[in-house]
Amino acid sequence: SVEGSHVSPMRFGESGVARVREERAAHVDPGQGLRAEFSHQQGIECFRGSLTDVAGRFRTLLNKHSWEAFVRIGGDSPLLDHRLVERGIDLCQCQNFDIITNVFPRSFPSGQSVEIVKSDIFKKTYEKMGSNYHREHVTSFFYQQKSEFKIINFSSDADYSGVDLSIDTKKDYCILSQMINSMKKPHWDYDVYEIIELYRAATQKSLHEKKH
Repeated sequence: SVEGSHVSPMRFGESGVARVREERAAHVDPGQGLRAEFSHQQGIECFRGSLTDVAGRFRTLLNKHSWEAFVRIGGDSPLLDHRLVERGIDLCQCQNFDIITNVFPRSFPSGQSVEIVKSDIFKKTYEKMGSNYHREHVTSFFYQQKSEFKIINFSSDADYSGVDLSIDTKKDYCILSQMINSMKKPHWDYDVYEIIELYRAATQKSLHEKKH
């Protein structure tokens, strides 16, 4: 499943993320029961909150725990390379930061986005997020007011920002399914560059099938 694929690399990869308590901030919607059940089956505590005030969801969760920082990963990114999360966490150990990211500017594909935010900075900044847009998109305020924060960005060796590895449409889902079906090893063993090659092969196959 898409949800399942999102859990596995964080759980079984040799990642610093394993040292971070896994807790899923899900929104309250008609499917919440299924998400809560899935999280329970995976041994992950599921925290639920507002559908639109996603930043508020994070703040409430952070108020429950004494975490120094948290990793934000989108649910539309089932093939996220856990090595990118590890890279961000490694930067945490040796850098003074408010937010560590690989999207400012973006050089990795969408669906491979990683953000690590200091908890105390986030809770203070939440009060400044006056618009619904910022509260829905969680970190957009940091980038809009970049001069107020210490933002560290890590980049790919080449620009892959035009590659779309996130799932937003039925077409995206079909491409993802083709990619997974072509895999010869567990998906978490593929790094981002191998995933890009799978994506290119799947999109080429899809174009060929349309022509015929």
